[in-house]
Amino acid sequence: MLVELIAKNAGQDQKSYGYKPSPSQVGRCIRALTYHAIGVAADPFPDRALLIFEDGNIHEEMIKDHIRKTVFTLTEWKGPRQRFLIADINGVPMDGEVDGILSSPLGEQIALEIKSINHFGFERLKDAPLDEHKRQVNLYLHGLKQAGLVGIYKAIILYKNKNTAAMKEFIIEYDEALALADIEMFRQVDQWAEKNTVPPRPYEPGDWQCDYCRWNKTCYKNYVEEVGQLQSDVVLDEELETTARYYNELGAHIGEQEKERDELKSKLKQALTDANAKSGRVGDYIISRSAQERDQVDKTLVPPEAIKKVISERFTVKKIKKEEAS
Repeated sequence: MLVELIAKNAGQDQKSYGYKPSPSQVGRCIRALTYHAIGVAADPFPDRALLIFEDGNIHEEMIKDHIRKTVFTLTEWKGPRQRFLIADINGVPMDGEVDGILSSPLGEQIALEIKSINHFGFERLKDAPLDEHKRQVNLYLHGLKQAGLVGIYKAIILYKNKNTAAMKEFIIEYDEALALADIEMFRQVDQWAEKNTVPPRPYEPGDWQCDYCRWNKTCYKNYVEEVGQLQSDVVLDEELETTARYYNELGAHIGEQEKERDELKSKLKQALTDANAKSGRVGDYIISRSAQERDQVDKTLVPPEAIKKVISERFTVKKIKKEEAS
């Protein structure tokens, strides 16, 4: 009883915000960002997601309290008055804020960003921070430089595992070229939105990024029809015949060769995409793709028996028979 009431209460607090370029969006799907920028409504977060967001704030404050008890001095740098300009995105300011500025006993200053993540995300860290977090914090460093805080060219990304309380920290150094590239990405999103168009999908149906995307339904609404309307039997680059032959041969093998076969598949599929086609022939091979919907249980829905349509693709490479080649 209480579980349902708490979750529903949290879900009632969620608000719909218009698009605004933000460092926290770096690394997200550019197509989803463009939908947001155009003004396409997103599906609401699951009620439980709002509890996860609140939980992250609690972990952050707890970590800050522990840092204050160390030899480092922590200067709060978060809130409306501490926001700094990072870049102008076609007339719209993109600003940001860091969780704090650390000062060592020797006087060195370094920006601080705290991330509390689940065990699965924590295990993904390995020996480097998540790329989206590195790029996000790098934009913060760019903004601090723009704000005139000379000398702050490094940041610590401190991760806390919300399941085990384990922690990892990574020091990143300011990369101006990366910052400018990400700023240009936001400008590109703005240009797409201005033309009321969206870029190609960077992912494929079934990728986990799409499963968690709030614009998933909009993005794939007419996908089956899109694939069905592509050209058929186009003539592809002859150099792809070797790739098609090798891909076909690898089909008889499993295990270690699966990764290599996936790479070849990507190359062949990209050739169809570049040709705006759903099938094509190269030498003795026909390369084709198709899309269809199938039923799948959506685990994020309650009750779990709820069914929704999902997109799946079928990709084949077969050798042309002599009668087909003639």
